[in-house]
Amino acid sequence: MKNTLITLVLLALSLSGTSVMAKNTFSAGAGFYEFGGHAGIKYKYSIDDSHALSAAIGVIGYSVGYEYAMSEYTTLGFSAGQQVAVAEDGYVVAKLNYYFQGIDNTSWILGLSAGVKEEDGDCFVFCEKKDTEQIEGTVGIHIGYQF
Repeated sequence: MKNTLITLVLLALSLSGTSVMAKNTFSAGAGFYEFGGHAGIKYKYSIDDSHALSAAIGVIGYSVGYEYAMSEYTTLGFSAGQQVAVAEDGYVVAKLNYYFQGIDNTSWILGLSAGVKEEDGDCFVFCEKKDTEQIEGTVGIHIGYQF
């Protein structure tokens, strides 16, 4: 999982220089997976009118992702990353985002993520962690504001 995340980050960095007219945006939000965990910030690099790469860092984790514009207001994509105490060994989720004022505008964002994470138990503080290598399904909702 960690090698996959490193590969995705390197791919995102290598593609970031391919478009001269790309639009860069920042957003801040809360929820699982999209903004790096609980609350965080996201940088989105638009490759062209339909494709974008993103990287987010949050209070308890990070994520990298890809988005495809299905319409002027809706994107479909995926995110991969790690979150402390939620998905410490990583997660991969598909995501659907709705931009209330349009994808390229200053706008509120509402989204849903669904995918898989590695489950190591619900140990938060002062308990024994187990590395079970067990995969389980996960769902998250997020809300944010794009600047």
